Amino acid sequence: MKLIPEQVINLRREINEARNNISEYKDYLIDKNSMSRDDICGTHVFDSITEDNYMYSLKKLDEKEKILETSEIIFYPDTEYVDVGTKFEIEFSDGEIEKFTLVDTLDGVKNGSEFISTLSPIGSSLVGHKVGDTVSYKTPMGTSIVKIKSIDKDKKSYILPIRFLEYSNRIRNGAKKAIKECLENGTYQDEWLVISESQSELLKRELRGLLRNRNPEDREFVKNRIIAIKIALTRYSVNNNDSSDTIGIGSSVSLKLKNDTDTYVIENVEMINHALSTEFNELYLERISSIGNVVYGLKVGDKFKVRIGTKNYDGEVTAVNGKKYVDTSSYQYVKF
Repeated sequence: MKLIPEQVINLRREINEARNNISEYKDYLIDKNSMSRDDICGTHVFDSITEDNYMYSLKKLDEKEKILETSEIIFYPDTEYVDVGTKFEIEFSDGEIEKFTLVDTLDGVKNGSEFISTLSPIGSSLVGHKVGDTVSYKTPMGTSIVKIKSIDKDKKSYILPIRFLEYSNRIRNGAKKAIKECLENGTYQDEWLVISESQSELLKRELRGLLRNRNPEDREFVKNRIIAIKIALTRYSVNNNDSSDTIGIGSSVSLKLKNDTDTYVIENVEMINHALSTEFNELYLERISSIGNVVYGLKVGDKFKVRIGTKNYDGEVTAVNGKKYVDTSSYQYVKF
């Protein structure tokens, strides 16, 4: 099975949600064991619902993790011919033009109207065709025809892992200064050679996928990447600051940014020093970035100032590891 980054991001969010639910249900069921017989009888219906939800979350977690474990992620889709991951426009027989992304499966797809699966008649028929081709496919009403009007070749339209972006374009002067100070005072290893538990999981999952790769054309890349991952797993220590109200490696962070014209929210991203595997901006915040370097070490409710590109923002830490300061639900969402 092949997945595109949008699916991977949504599946990881669903896994995190399932894990959180399981943790909450476990806490409740443990508390239930200390209840008196009268208390248990009085909450019997709620207990049954809680236990059902607990089992459902376990099943969901197992299903989603198996999908990620056994699937190939498509980072660079074909932009000459329609294939999994390609974004394209097709014209229907009534003249209507719509834009879609081709996916292998609808797992991890949030808005099904924007995607076409290769498992559908139209999706399987479109594979391998180029702009200008007319494609026919069967429907319950008979045979239909569409024409491929365009294929999106703009790299900015496609999501890539943070690691695929140039390191020199990601690291900011503040982070360079902090790293230099750590090297001088001997704290570099304790401060910067640290990864979160989820990063460790990503590296191990990527390693297992590479070890399954039998494509001779990828042999050199696979060999070098396996070496790099093994070095990272040996060199970096694992830390998860997932309970403190201070932002550290592994913390779940929510921020509000505003200036005279805009107000934005970054919600539930994980703080990391820097990306090593398949971390995406939608889920992670690098400490070496403009925002990450400024907010690292702050607490819930702390305010800060940050410059992003040519714009200055006033910021506020609205949540750390689930500990909220203000309600951010009314603001516009943005990724950086």
